[in-house]
Amino acid sequence: MGRLWTEEQLSAYLDQRLSPVEQRALEADLAHDAELQRRVALLRQTIALLQAAPLREPPRNYRLTENRNFTQEPGPVFNRSTNRTEEDI
Repeated sequence: MGRLWTEEQLSAYLDQRLSPVEQRALEADLAHDAELQRRVALLRQTIALLQAAPLREPPRNYRLTENRNFTQEPGPVFNRSTNRTEEDI
């Protein structure tokens, strides 16, 4: 067994963002580590699935603008010991 590879490193490998030294080390481990091969294959499948997913327009604009006021009056406070709100008292 070679070194322990993180998901981030495996993702960087698939994106060709590892250093040449790390890439060679990972490929050497891949040659004889079935579990590592499985993890890389699973990441490849995930990437393919995400790339195949349709892009959708959001139903509305979710950006917050400066002119919106999102403050609310605080609601009633619930007291666990009495199982009531302040309004019930």
